[in-house]
Amino acid sequence: MKRWGWKRVCLTVVAVAAALILLVGVALAAAVFTVDTSARRTVYAPGDTVNIDVALNLAEGQNAAELGGIQLALTYDSTLFTYAGIDPSSNVDFIANAAGDVPPEGAAVNSFLVAHDDGAGTVQLVYVNAALMPKNASETLFTVNFTVKAGAALGSTGSFTVSSEGAYSTAAQLVTGTGVTDKTFTVTVQESTGLLGDVNGDGNINSTDAMLILQHSVKIISLTPEQQLRADVTRDGNVNSTDAMRVLQYAVKIITSFD
Repeated sequence: MKRWGWKRVCLTVVAVAAALILLVGVALAAAVFTVDTSARRTVYAPGDTVNIDVALNLAEGQNAAELGGIQLALTYDSTLFTYAGIDPSSNVDFIANAAGDVPPEGAAVNSFLVAHDDGAGTVQLVYVNAALMPKNASETLFTVNFTVKAGAALGSTGSFTVSSEGAYSTAAQLVTGTGVTDKTFTVTVQESTGLLGDVNGDGNINSTDAMLILQHSVKIISLTPEQQLRADVTRDGNVNSTDAMRVLQYAVKIITSFD
């Protein structure tokens, strides 16, 4: 198969997006939705994967919307994080992480994503979908992964900023909303101290650990700083009943990880 240059891939994306708008722009009413981004956790250890979710949010009272395309610029602190590509479980038919990535001949592709890391702290994302019809209030389109560098200083913080460079419905309506424009969120690098969830440090994750977390959350006891790091299984910077419930779920094998 002939390899495409990066510029050719980007031009193809833009051309397809323009064609979608021209083909259906007359027939469709204006769709009402915004695009939102978020990090799943706020605390990570060196070597952890940071998941940045890009989601579609419908306006109140809307049952469905059609998204033609979006272009985003995701900037990150390259001294702390390394771009690790688009998560393969993303809700996209074809993902182009490299210049030579093109859909197989004859493949049915209704949505595709082109992602390009410039190597200096910015990932350009261009997403095109022929007709995305979300049934829920929020639907994740794709996830961008980063790795915390092994040498990241403990206690350091790093920011991710997502800026919209264009978002259009298939009715050629510009999508606006605070969830798209210049959103910044910060994560903290902490030390990985033992087995996450093993609060008492006995090598097991069980109901005893969940009870300690719950007692700490209602101020019956006070966990040490190291124990609090192991107890914060949701990695949101707080130790509360949600962490206790997750530990119980892990103990009885309802879940198999805290990611």
